[in-house]
This record gives sequence, structure tokens and C-alpha cells, in this order.
Amino acid sequence: MPVENLPTRVACAEWAFKLRRMRDQVLGGALFGEPAWDALLVLAAARDRGEDTALGQLATQLQLSDDATWRVVEDLRHADLVDPDAEQAGDLEGSVALTEEGYTKLAMVLG
Repeated sequence: MPVENLPTRVACAEWAFKLRRMRDQVLGGALFGEPAWDALLVLAAARDRGEDTALGQLATQLQLSDDATWRVVEDLRHADLVDPDAEQAGDLEGSVALTEEGYTKLAMVLG
């Protein structure tokens, strides 16, 4: 990824996530549900900023229960998009990050 695109991709991921949260507040979150996409956006922005993302922190940002967050992470792991370092379900002290394949695919979507 060209270095000159980093701020643009971070801004794009952060903007998309904030827009979805605003939409949920205004229109009601029960109408929409894409936690896996939201997780990818959060993880992409964190990676580009050089930050680790704890599973518990991801749960808070996604506004999901710990169990629901773990299910999202497991679905993304099975698709080879993320790599959690947690040993078992419920280990929210561990972190999660995009795989190289996940980062590359998301970069294709975000431009």
C-alpha cells in the first residue's frame, strides 16, 4: 500500500464507522446490523494508526456483548480476514488484528 494513501484509508474507515453509528442513533440500530463490517473498519483504522485492538475494546466499539463479539471474530477468522490472539472464546484480554489478506481485501474496498 502506498504511504500517501494511509491517511485517506484511515479517514475513510473512521468516517464509515462513525456514519454507521450516527445512522443507528438517528434511525434506530435495530433496523441495521453489520457487526462484521464494523469490526473490519475498526481494525483497519487501528492497524493504520499502529494500534492494537483488544477484543474487549472491539466489543465496546461495536456495542455488542462479549459473546456476540467473539462470534463475529470467529466468523471473520474462518474467512481468513482476522487473527485473534485469544486462546478461547471469552478471552477478551487478547487482541485481534486483520490478517494480511484481510487488510489487502479491505484496502481494495476502501480505495
